[in-house]
Amino acid sequence: MLNVQLLADLPFEPVTIAQLALQCEIDSEFTGDNTLMQIYISAARKCVEKIMRRRLFNQTLQRTLDNFPLAASFDYSPSPADRWNWPVYGGMWNRLVIDLPGGYVIQLPAINYLDQNGELQTLATSMYQADLSGDVCRLTPGNGASSALVWPWQGNYLPGSVRITYQTGNFVRSVTDSFQVPNASPFTYDLGKPNCTLVQSVAYAEGVLESGWSVTYQSQMSMGNTVLTLPASLAGQNLVVTYCIANLPNDVLNAILLLGAHFYRNREAATDLDLKDLPSGIGALLGDHIVEWTDYRPC
Repeated sequence: MLNVQLLADLPFEPVTIAQLALQCEIDSEFTGDNTLMQIYISAARKCVEKIMRRRLFNQTLQRTLDNFPLAASFDYSPSPADRWNWPVYGGMWNRLVIDLPGGYVIQLPAINYLDQNGELQTLATSMYQADLSGDVCRLTPGNGASSALVWPWQGNYLPGSVRITYQTGNFVRSVTDSFQVPNASPFTYDLGKPNCTLVQSVAYAEGVLESGWSVTYQSQMSMGNTVLTLPASLAGQNLVVTYCIANLPNDVLNAILLLGAHFYRNREAATDLDLKDLPSGIGALLGDHIVEWTDYRPC
């Protein structure tokens, strides 16, 4: 079983209370159930994520391993010649791959591990390769001379000693804008696009701005735009900002609404009605977005 923890949840839910109220045919003036509806929205979204095996929008996850994958089984060590023979070559590399579940990966901030002395180390980016192009991100040892095509050998069995932190980004797209900070207050920049959530620092000519700015954003389906608020010290500076725009397909949105309405109307597990676990149509709506696992690796 994969050991994956959620470190940072998505910045906003993809469905608003107003949308769920419309789905449930609730009068817009009635707000008495808003707290419950927010809970149902979150629960429905997490159910949809579980079915699709994808995390919506930007979420930070951490996968832990007890050790890096070994190059081969204990009773066989491939020779350099074998690495280029098809049966052995393919099987060996398959054993070296580390999968990162959750759908598309847009950032891979760090791979940390405990060495044989119990000290925390950070794996250099030259020591591994990351394939971010597919539904499942795959990590393999790097091709550089320092990596020797193998993962680090830790020497001991240390449960949870390898910690891979990454950010998923399903149904978002990255955008980079260039702009000039106003010379007079307010020192803000409207990204001009709705449904935005900032995912990277604001960079400018002298370096990377690590603090001193803030960002405000509305819920995904609102008409509000995202606005950057910058310190007065950056007045007149030419900046570059990279951020993500939420882009949730209507079939996924519909599935969340169906589930949210189902939870709202049927609040108890025990009932005289012949209820099903999921309302009809969820499978059909989410079928095209389910991540299919076609292989199994022990790591």
